[in-house]
Amino acid sequence: MWLFSLNLLWYGIYILITRRWRHRFVGVNDFKALQKTQNSQRLIYAWHRIAYTAIIPILLLALFTGIGMYKPAQFPWIVDLFGDWQALRIVHFASVPMVILFVVIHYQLGKKAGGTQLTESMF
Repeated sequence: MWLFSLNLLWYGIYILITRRWRHRFVGVNDFKALQKTQNSQRLIYAWHRIAYTAIIPILLLALFTGIGMYKPAQFPWIVDLFGDWQALRIVHFASVPMVILFVVIHYQLGKKAGGTQLTESMF
């Protein structure tokens, strides 16, 4: 968990310092592209940005609920925020299928954008 947390923190700092968030995350133009464009490549890039943006709150939720499960005595307010221990566990473990769904969608979008050569180069 700590490796995941530090990696997420490092990535957030890196994105902010290099200003890559402007190109990587969803913007107003992406929603306009979904509504109006006929360019299939532009649609794929818009969906990529939406997926990148959607995974951030999911990962933060997984981290936040994980801390609440790991140290409930030190962070009882996290448990209270979700109602009780069982609700906290359900939300935490529900984040795993969401991340798996993100990976599948991201893989499919990568396959559409660059074919199997691009997706194989990732691995």
